[in-house]
Amino acid sequence: MTIQQAFKVLLFSVFLFISQHGLANDTYKLEEFRQYYKKNWKPASKEQQKDADNSSKNPFENIRIGFFRLNLTTDDVYGDDRLETLNDFLFDEQDLRYMSNFFSNYVNIGNPHYRHVRIQRMLRLMFRIFTVNVATKTREIDRIRMNAMARRLFKQLFESPTIDGRANPLYNYFTITTAAIRPDYDNANDLFALIFLAFLSPHALSMERFELYFAQVHQHFTRNSYHQAVSNSLMSGNISEYHSPQGFANQLNAANLDSKTALLIALWAMGRASHFYIEVGRAWPKSLEELLQRYLQSGFLGMSYLFMAINDVSKILSMPAALESLESTEEFMLLILGIDVASLPVLVEDDRPDSHGAVVPDDNSGVSEGAVGGATEETRKCLSCTGPLNDKTQSENGTRSVVCSVCIESVKSLRVESARIVNQRPKAHKCKYKGCNYSADRADHLKKHKKTHLPAERRPNKRPKRKSCDQPPSNKNRKMIDKASPASQSSKE
Repeated sequence: MTIQQAFKVLLFSVFLFISQHGLANDTYKLEEFRQYYKKNWKPASKEQQKDADNSSKNPFENIRIGFFRLNLTTDDVYGDDRLETLNDFLFDEQDLRYMSNFFSNYVNIGNPHYRHVRIQRMLRLMFRIFTVNVATKTREIDRIRMNAMARRLFKQLFESPTIDGRANPLYNYFTITTAAIRPDYDNANDLFALIFLAFLSPHALSMERFELYFAQVHQHFTRNSYHQAVSNSLMSGNISEYHSPQGFANQLNAANLDSKTALLIALWAMGRASHFYIEVGRAWPKSLEELLQRYLQSGFLGMSYLFMAINDVSKILSMPAALESLESTEEFMLLILGIDVASLPVLVEDDRPDSHGAVVPDDNSGVSEGAVGGATEETRKCLSCTGPLNDKTQSENGTRSVVCSVCIESVKSLRVESARIVNQRPKAHKCKYKGCNYSADRADHLKKHKKTHLPAERRPNKRPKRKSCDQPPSNKNRKMIDKASPASQSSKE
């Protein structure tokens, strides 16, 4: 073969490769992601790997969740060919961590102005994973085995004190009470817990327990991420800045918490859709927009506000009633995610999950009427303890409160008890004079007090302070006054 023929063969191969890649679809811009990190990503050092967050770990890992596999390592496939549907299923902790890592890396690449577009692509990819694992028809025996595998992994992740000999940071994650969730509680990764719960719950939990656990994740996420952003001055500490969907969204966008918040809302909706499909037989949504329109958690914005102000009763009572509405949450979604759910065609009433309150699923699901979304006036729940809110507690501004009177009184008593404990703390400095019980927490206060025990002749004589309006005149003014006085003139005569 001559050099000219070899060059023609090489040129034809390059042309064929380019044409194949040009015809292939890349719905989620996976090749753009791979090219970006091939140029910019560098492996972390051993010291950095110990305390590394998601964004510093290797972004090129294959992800296997259930029947779905995302191939990010192979170079001879392109675009949507990296999305594979397999015949067997698998749930593994490491793959779910890879999914969390992939999300964090993907949304932070490229131009920040297109951040909403990247978040939408990731959520559409996750919606596709849910569609494959939940809505794909499988044999009953495979479904039973799949659920058993998910239950074992869920128990290992959230109910085992150790994993492979190491302390499990997610142990008892869902059993921590509201009062125990502190702003500095960072022993568990809330993003990991969110991913684990969302993808495992359709196969491991009932609908009622799923809603309860997701509300707990919402609490952790708000108390950790939002409060940490406030303490770092990334978000405003003025609660009035969060009285509107636009103000709330602006604060999250400024702190780069829009991606995690959008993920929390979308995975909550995907989980709800999965449970309605499995336990009630509801039709599976055809798109991400339809999913959000059907299963968006209408009280998400109000719950976020409540969890931010959970330690201050006055802030809780000042919560605007508009934050509880579905319209406010839809406006919030438009600002956070860029999807205008309100502009979509109105669904038929029977297609909404809230309109099926009378449908009672299997007894094993543990779901009663009005348990999931769309609660009626009689079934409204307290956003703190999830108990019934039938007492119609009124807030100070005349609007109906979102927490029951029991929770309000418990918070008040907690604040009173905290103040009592602070006032009873032992004083560091005590007076040693016989018969004196004085004590102070500052040394200068004690030093000033000890002077009261000195004899009268040894006590420092304090000259009374002269008022600003009673200051002595200057020498120049005094001489002029002396010259003008009648006494001085008579003495001269």
